[in-house]
Amino acid sequence: MINKNEFDLLLKEISQIENKIDELKVLNQFDKAKEFENILAEIREKAKTMIMEGNVFVNNNREDKNQKTLC
Repeated sequence: MINKNEFDLLLKEISQIENKIDELKVLNQFDKAKEFENILAEIREKAKTMIMEGNVFVNNNREDKNQKTLC
């Protein structure tokens, strides 16, 4: 199981990768941006799976797919 703080760190990582992708595209480094897009897809899928399996808790309440948006 994962608590809200740990999940928030995961969401922060997603945001940082999105920013890096944008930065690489501005610099015309599309191959590198694609690598980060693949990493981002894996992290998002991991986060979604954690929620759908009921492994994320906030104040002892289970988060479910209806309460979080990751995309």
